[in-house]
Amino acid sequence: GETIDLIDTFRYSPFDEKIGQFYYFGVFEKEEYAIILEDDCLPKQSFFRFAEEMLIRYKDFSQVMAVAGSNLLPISDYEITGDYTFSSNVFIWGWATWARAWKLYDIEIKTWPEVRDQHLLDTLNDGDMRYSVEWVSGFEDVYNGRLDTWDYQWYYSILTHSGLTIVPKYNLIENLGFSVEEATHTTDTIPEYLQNVYKVDNDIEFPIKMKDYIIRDQKYDKAYDYAVMKVEYSLKGRAYRKYLALREGKRK
Repeated sequence: GETIDLIDTFRYSPFDEKIGQFYYFGVFEKEEYAIILEDDCLPKQSFFRFAEEMLIRYKDFSQVMAVAGSNLLPISDYEITGDYTFSSNVFIWGWATWARAWKLYDIEIKTWPEVRDQHLLDTLNDGDMRYSVEWVSGFEDVYNGRLDTWDYQWYYSILTHSGLTIVPKYNLIENLGFSVEEATHTTDTIPEYLQNVYKVDNDIEFPIKMKDYIIRDQKYDKAYDYAVMKVEYSLKGRAYRKYLALREGKRK
């Protein structure tokens, strides 16, 4: 598609003062695809070319639902083979998607009770409850109106359509919003794993060597889940109790 003027981009994307209301990207009424960047995130210049080339290459592959600019997994934990890989995770600090994928987005996640009651997400990360528990708990809160956000719903859309996200070999986005008073979510100090990611200043080289297959990189996802998500997910506490209650089909 043709380049969208930045002012037009803001006009396409109305949002409420609450970040949770920022779930509707009006740009998709007029454009086949779009690149989305949070206002406190600093992209490398290569991010835009990488995103555009991926958007064009995979525009007709419905399984591929998003293009990430972030790779939050330190190279010391896992190095991607080639220029990019396919992940079932979602990265939203700098990313891109197609109108065809965004039309599957449901802010209310109306299918959640059926997915929950059949325990269809218990198999996340090979059934490791440390990973499943927080997402299951979060989806329950979103469905019942207790969590005001939009990104859980996007991840839910990708999970429930067996979608994949393209992840670059190297991280192309730096979040500058940590430890900033005005930040909406990242008010804490920058996590150690991100410090390790930002220390490496590698960049994507062009031309990109395109892959001849579309297969989820399970090794990447497992390494990411344990290296990054372990900071937030635990078998202990309120989230786990809620998880057990949901498995038993009752609320606590």
